[in-house]
Amino acid sequence: MVVNVGARADFIKAYDGENRDNGASPAYSNYFSSKSWQEFSPKLGVLYKLSDSTILRGSVGRGFRAPSLYEMFVSINHGPTYVECNPDLQPEKITSYDVGLEYGFKNLLAKITFYISRAKDFIGSDVITSTHFKNENISKVNIHGIETELDWNFNKNLSTFLNYTYNKSEIKEYSPDPKVEGNYLPRAPHQNISLGLTFKDPKLFDFTVLFDCKDKRFADNQNSLKMESYYTIDCSLSRSLSKNIKVYLDIENITNEKYTVYNSAMEHILAPGRIVLGKVKLTF
Repeated sequence: MVVNVGARADFIKAYDGENRDNGASPAYSNYFSSKSWQEFSPKLGVLYKLSDSTILRGSVGRGFRAPSLYEMFVSINHGPTYVECNPDLQPEKITSYDVGLEYGFKNLLAKITFYISRAKDFIGSDVITSTHFKNENISKVNIHGIETELDWNFNKNLSTFLNYTYNKSEIKEYSPDPKVEGNYLPRAPHQNISLGLTFKDPKLFDFTVLFDCKDKRFADNQNSLKMESYYTIDCSLSRSLSKNIKVYLDIENITNEKYTVYNSAMEHILAPGRIVLGKVKLTF
């Protein structure tokens, strides 16, 4: 049996908060009082070897995220839409549990993991009007799901993996608008499938291709803005030209798939299409 124990301590302070717009009508300038947070986040993980090919593992831990300066102090207009900051935001806190099983047979590794999370003060957007949104804490969020993965090594150079995730993220309690309680958490896909293939040979090149499919999800707490499912295919190619020089070519969304998303102002926008990026790495 292997036991891992860890912990993280956060000490955060925000002060001299201000937002202003001299071009607004009327112009405004707001100052916000200082605030600070501190949090201790422990984690415990246990791994137990049931046999030479089977491993049982589990973990429990707490997480913490303070609101960003943007979420607290920056109000912004996106065309006709206004997103209002909230200096009274509280940090997100989450407690997570998971238990999983791993089975290895020759070149095959199979994994399955069940997880449950309970979040408090999750930061989202509250709908004031159809064009006015405000950053707000969602009192309680319940998350649970299952993740499965198969990894197969054909030989020392070629491998593949298949991952499937089912996720349900639900708004459990929301004091600003109790009508959304029971709705899905925004931007959390119900299902996700990923398939990847990797070839690695130091004498030739490294190549990876990844297929990723995301299920439908919603952009708002009211679950009125539906984001359709979509898929993308990405690839990455790299080669060492010498001991100190390596070149890379990355292509995202090879098929130039057209899909739409919503930004923080709930505006319906078209996601970028194909993106090609080349890099050169020099090592001294």
